[in-house]
Amino acid sequence: MNRKDPHAPSPARAAASPGAPPASPPRPPRASTRERLFFLVAAVLAATVLALAFRLEPDPRGLGTHERLGLPPCGFQLWTDLPCPSCGMTTAFALAARGRLAAAAITQPAGFVIFLVAVAFALAGPPIAALGVPIAARVTPAASRRAALSLLLTILLAWAFNVLRALR
Repeated sequence: MNRKDPHAPSPARAAASPGAPPASPPRPPRASTRERLFFLVAAVLAATVLALAFRLEPDPRGLGTHERLGLPPCGFQLWTDLPCPSCGMTTAFALAARGRLAAAAITQPAGFVIFLVAVAFALAGPPIAALGVPIAARVTPAASRRAALSLLLTILLAWAFNVLRALR
């Protein structure tokens, strides 16, 4: 049986010359090229959406701002006379982009939350991509599920809020 001598110097210590400074600690892991590209593309897309929202004049009705982009009116609302889950999101983005945060949150609460996420991606994406901060390695699958469920719950609650407001 081949056993190591517990008193023998480690290979790293044996290779270092006496009086040499200790080896530097290992560098932290870097994000993969794919992850860095994802954050860069996400930042560009988020910044584009935010710039477009800033250029759009919010519809005073609280919804319908998307029609200024040449899109048709909400089919769900035309059919049921009630707002769909995304009704008012473009208006909320346009309001928030102009600094009218309270009005955006009241118009479409989920749209306001998604606006904040877009701002976070637009601001944090470039440094994450440039520095290679390994975000994906720090986000657990459970945290991803919680975030997705929280966003879904926010959208459903915002929809209920807007339906109740429409019924008044």
